[in-house]
Amino acid sequence: MTGVSADEIVEAERRRVAEALRQVVGQHALPVERIDLEQGSAVDVLPRVVERLGTDVLVMGAVSRSRLQELFVGSTAERILDRIGCDVLVVKPG
Repeated sequence: MTGVSADEIVEAERRRVAEALRQVVGQHALPVERIDLEQGSAVDVLPRVVERLGTDVLVMGAVSRSRLQELFVGSTAERILDRIGCDVLVVKPG
């Protein structure tokens, strides 16, 4: 991909994700004003959003990993627990 800058790649990905989000929102009749698309690491973004919205409970999905992977990768929920001022409900896949 000669001639394509990192900013252009990031912007193209942002547009792709925004379109996927619009499709999900459209399928579930969610109010557009309640949708917020943020860019960045969940560990950095979620505490800001939780504070801005005055969130009481943050619900997060979990990705199943082996114990060895968890040692090296860690859990996003674990990394944000001390950074947010609300309860966290982690939902594991079936």
